[in-house]
Amino acid sequence: MKKINLNSRKVGLIFVMLIMFSSFVLAGPGVKWSRESALVEGGSKDCMTYSVYNPWPRDSFFKISLSEDFEDFKIFNKIDEQFVPQNTMSVDAIPVEFCFKTPKICEYDCWLFDKFICEQNCPEERKEFTGKVVVNEVSDPALSGGGSATRMSVSAPLTVRVDCVPRSRNYSLIYIFVVLIATVLLVINLVKNKKNKSG
Repeated sequence: MKKINLNSRKVGLIFVMLIMFSSFVLAGPGVKWSRESALVEGGSKDCMTYSVYNPWPRDSFFKISLSEDFEDFKIFNKIDEQFVPQNTMSVDAIPVEFCFKTPKICEYDCWLFDKFICEQNCPEERKEFTGKVVVNEVSDPALSGGGSATRMSVSAPLTVRVDCVPRSRNYSLIYIFVVLIATVLLVINLVKNKKNKSG
C-alpha cells in the first residue's frame, strides 16, 4: 500500500509540473512576413513590415529587433513595445513597420571638405547581409518601469543586399560658383558704367 501511495504522489507531482509547464509554453509570439529579402543602395533607407500575432490565452507585449548581423544598420524609427491581445490569430496579425538605413559600401573622392564635388567608386558592387528579424515577448513596460525583460522569442530570416552604384564627379557646385562670380562681376561692371555716364 505504501508503494502505491508513493507512486500516486509521484504521479500527482508530475501532473502538477506538466500543468505549470503547459501554462508557460502556452504563450509566445507568432510572426508573419511578406518578404525576407531587400535590395537597397548603400546609404539608403528602406522599410519592412512584419506582423505579430498571439494565439495564446494571455495578453502580451512584443518588440521587434534585428540580429547582430545588422549592427552596421541604422534603425530610423524607434520600435516600441507592441501590445497584442490574447487570442489574436494569424489572420488578425498586427503589422509592425520598422525602417533602417544601410551602410555605405562605396568609396568617395571629394575635392571640397570631403563632402562636395565627389566621385563615387565601388571596390565591390554588392555586399550581402544575412541575419534575422527577432520578435521578443517582453514584460509590460508600465509594470516594469520601462524595462523589457525577454520572455519568449521567435525569428524570421532576413537578407539585405546592399548595392554600390558608381557615380562620376558632380561639378554642379563649380558651375553655380562660376555663375555667381560672373553675376557679381556683371553687376559691378554695370554700376561702374552707370557712374561713369552720370559723371
